[in-house]
Amino acid sequence: MLDTATAKKENAVLKSYFQQQGLSEEEVSQAIATFKQNKQQQVEQQQNANASLQNEVAAAQKDAEQARIELAATQVAMTLGINAKTVQYVLKMADFSKAKGTDGKISEDNVKSAIEQVLKDVPALKPSTENNAGFQIGAGHLITDRLYCKSLFRCI
Repeated sequence: MLDTATAKKENAVLKSYFQQQGLSEEEVSQAIATFKQNKQQQVEQQQNANASLQNEVAAAQKDAEQARIELAATQVAMTLGINAKTVQYVLKMADFSKAKGTDGKISEDNVKSAIEQVLKDVPALKPSTENNAGFQIGAGHLITDRLYCKSLFRCI
């Protein structure tokens, strides 16, 4: 109802303006139709721009959320003792679809369980339990093969 009243007033204003400009009745009708068509196109362009911006905002929010999950996962992986060189591989294999808790925030426990599942599936990525602290003098392994030992002493 409000739209029809606005449209009638708009038509009346446009009609009087065009008549003041010396246009005939047919030219006035055509000019009003062109004006309305242009106005409709502008509205559609604005709606398309708004939809595009909303899509961009949603994509940016999704990317930001993914970055927050990866940051939390990296922190958890480091606390678990995973080697810094293998963290990126562990994160790529982990399923973080349940990283968010019921409150919508990132749950460290859910992230930890996803990482632990990867470590369970691929034991080679588990952190080393050997104590490598201190210094090592000499060879890192015992030489038991006599032929190998003899060949070492001949070279000296």
